[in-house]
Amino acid sequence: MRILARIIQIDPSSELLGTITHHSNNQNGIKPRDFQSNSPMQLRLRNEFERDYAGTVFYRISRGEQSELPEIIDNELAARMLLAFDLEEPWTSHQTYKLFDELHSKIFARPEVDANRIVALFDIYRVVEDELNEVDNELLAKYTLTKFFLVYLIREALNGDPTGQSFVANPRSFVLPDRKREILRRAVAGVLRDLIVDLNGEVQEREDAGTPFDFKRDLKSESAVRGLARQILGPYTKAIKRDRAPSFTALYEQAGRQALEGSA
Repeated sequence: MRILARIIQIDPSSELLGTITHHSNNQNGIKPRDFQSNSPMQLRLRNEFERDYAGTVFYRISRGEQSELPEIIDNELAARMLLAFDLEEPWTSHQTYKLFDELHSKIFARPEVDANRIVALFDIYRVVEDELNEVDNELLAKYTLTKFFLVYLIREALNGDPTGQSFVANPRSFVLPDRKREILRRAVAGVLRDLIVDLNGEVQEREDAGTPFDFKRDLKSESAVRGLARQILGPYTKAIKRDRAPSFTALYEQAGRQALEGSA
């Protein structure tokens, strides 16, 4: 048997090593995500999950990784959630080919990105999935970018609330200990239901005016997304100020009391 091989001798610390590896593997099925699976950022996050969520949450950083833990958070989903919530760019979250290439450092190389933040955003994302049936337009509800638009909309709603601002700054106390995660999910669900009511109203108004919401185009447009968010957040904010809708702070406090009563 004869095997064709190419041997390159190079200093392991040389920057040329990474360039050669990248260009060599670009000729096969290796994707940018595979290159980043052993990056310091991804390994740091994996270690944090193993430390803070041992036995409960597995952070998958490589394609094909399996785990028997109750929850698995894929780092591609983490990147899309961080892009929509933290960076407030849901219109980019469908461009998965960029997540571990040109956007990787922008998404993950921030000091506030840790296991707790990813778990918190995962809980928000699960609430979004659970509440999608409240979206009247079935095609809009099934469209993938709608999920990340709603994650972004929740972020915008939390920006105007003192407890929400604390969550955005550092979600650790909202997810640890683990029993607090259900309190967070209940509060976020209350906020999202009110936002979806206004989303349904805005979509219906556009339909009635003869200018239907072209979600497949508009949810990929920064200006369209920001414009739609303003139309939804305006009525939502007014409803809170007029005590017609509960704030995130009120919902979180209520969920906390219910949790205490349930454990008593």
